[in-house]
Amino acid sequence: MKIAEVNVYWGRPRWGFVEIVTDDGLTGWGEAIIEGKANTVLACVEEMKEYLLGKDPRRIEDIWNTLYRAGFYRGGPILMSAISGIDQALWDIKGKYYHTPVYELMGGSCRDKIRVYSWIGGDRPSDVARDALEKKKAGFTAIKMNATEEMQIIDSYEKIDRVLERVASIREAVGKYFGIAIDFHGRVHKPMAKILAKKLEEKGVRPGIWVRFLLNEEETIPKEWRLSHNDCLDPSHPGVLSYIQEDVERICNWGYTLIKHDFTTFDIFGRWGVEMNPFPTEDGWQFYDTSKTSAEIVTGLYQAIYEAAKKHHTLIMGCNTIGHLGAGLMQLQRTGDDTSGITWERTKKMGVNTLAFCLPQHGTFFDVDADCVGITGSIPWSLNRQWADVVAESGTSLFVSAKPGVLTAEENEELHQIMLKASRQDHHKIPLDWEETDCPEVWGDEEEEVEYNWYEEAGPVAKGNDQLYHAYIPLS
Repeated sequence: MKIAEVNVYWGRPRWGFVEIVTDDGLTGWGEAIIEGKANTVLACVEEMKEYLLGKDPRRIEDIWNTLYRAGFYRGGPILMSAISGIDQALWDIKGKYYHTPVYELMGGSCRDKIRVYSWIGGDRPSDVARDALEKKKAGFTAIKMNATEEMQIIDSYEKIDRVLERVASIREAVGKYFGIAIDFHGRVHKPMAKILAKKLEEKGVRPGIWVRFLLNEEETIPKEWRLSHNDCLDPSHPGVLSYIQEDVERICNWGYTLIKHDFTTFDIFGRWGVEMNPFPTEDGWQFYDTSKTSAEIVTGLYQAIYEAAKKHHTLIMGCNTIGHLGAGLMQLQRTGDDTSGITWERTKKMGVNTLAFCLPQHGTFFDVDADCVGITGSIPWSLNRQWADVVAESGTSLFVSAKPGVLTAEENEELHQIMLKASRQDHHKIPLDWEETDCPEVWGDEEEEVEYNWYEEAGPVAKGNDQLYHAYIPLS
């Protein structure tokens, strides 16, 4: 089977479509569009047509990588939108060829239902509270809005105040468990983002921001700044470190007083921690600076981030970092993999287990973050309540991610008391039965002991080495 035709179609007001036809009559469709630049994107598809004709449409990954990597220039909204439309059309063909829905080819469904929101505008609203309440009455549990009209690079405080007023009016109308999403659509420039952070702080909120420093698609970045195996920034290059420090400075100047940097280990080595073992990466590539060890390069990255933030008294939280290399270079650090609000076994293994055995690091090298208590309704509150409580009792960082409307009024109050306990930091309990089990159930200090039950009430009580974590180490 070969690609015989590649056609593009433009439709009002802003649609762009790609049609790919094979020599045996199969047709695949994809959408290739950027608002206001539809014809530009479709022209890019036309330029790729010569390469596509005669190719096997089932070799999707091969085609994608060639379209992306074969040219001197990579990335950018035009090129990636064109490739995206082609990619969709190829998957459409493959699904038809195998008489299988595309979602099945990609691994199958992972949910039976999905939460939806409704759009209410909000950029020039007359009554956003009324609109939000109407959506709530219609059965929606969340809305999305612009929240602000266009802002100039330097604009009035009045527009910032209007954002806060609009959100506050919606919250008052629909209650505290109704979801409110705000999309600025690129309307808030950097100087105004700084002011918005300050205003949030005035509301009693400490602004924090999640950043993935090494994943950067800026087209002006020199090629020698990038790692050859994944195009992420190469932290061994002094230009990259200066560039990242400028990013940190910018974020701090906006008013953000906590920066969580994530994915640095994965973006450097191309593997998750459990995959690295004694072999941290694949062969065939090297850092820009070959005179340094991997540990020196990683430490240099942490040092650069820390020094830039320190001048502003901004806290650093590391995630997907290498623990012993981050000591002294971040105030807080994740010590385990992601917990789960869906599967208790994962929370027990990645949360309770990791917290228990990494607790000696707390307050010594950094403050430990055992990841969040995920409250979605999938895990019984009796187990999540214990998980939140042991984090609070341990004196480590307590993060809670609660789906609105899941907790009852009584459970909300229980969570409130746990958070008060975490804030007081009176006593810190440690695991006492860590030599007998990989998931300690008895925690205590000099004054009292607390016993937790990490296992479902229904069914047998499993003690000891339950769900041990074994990493695979290749022998050749």
